[in-house]
Amino acid sequence: MTRPNHGESGIWDMALQNIRTQSKKGDLLLDLGCGVFVWNLPKNFETTVIRVDKNPDVKPDYVFDLNAAISFTDKSFDGILAMEVIEHLENPFHFLRECCRIAKRFIVITTPDPDTPKGRTWLNEDAYFNYNHILAVPSHLIRRYAFTRGFGMANINRNVANYIITLKRISDEIKEGQYF
Repeated sequence: MTRPNHGESGIWDMALQNIRTQSKKGDLLLDLGCGVFVWNLPKNFETTVIRVDKNPDVKPDYVFDLNAAISFTDKSFDGILAMEVIEHLENPFHFLRECCRIAKRFIVITTPDPDTPKGRTWLNEDAYFNYNHILAVPSHLIRRYAFTRGFGMANINRNVANYIITLKRISDEIKEGQYF
């Protein structure tokens, strides 16, 4: 199964490449807001993906509302995948805090890029009503907030409408009071 046509060409391939770069054999990954998509990883990849969504109809492994606390223990997953999710959440910084808490090593996030004309079309008033987009989250805010939680930017890729940011744990120290 492939991802629905939400986002622009190549976004899923770029995200998968970032996941492959960060992952190791035997890793446990968490796909937050998985939707109907199941990662079609190569058989030799030997990685387990746990799927989470708020909609039980998509048959996730766990049903969670990502606007609330994510019910996993600290550092319980090697990596977190959040593909086209953060723009749908009421509080993206709460979501980032939760991702940083439960990720041991890395986080991969994709979202419409408000710094591009095409990305802004996914975030305008029509998109809000048609796709339930709530808030644009520029990459510099994700980088800055994640840094306060011990994550640095491993890389960022862009296409005409989206960006993919890969965050990597650089410290276990939380820098309280340094949010913005």
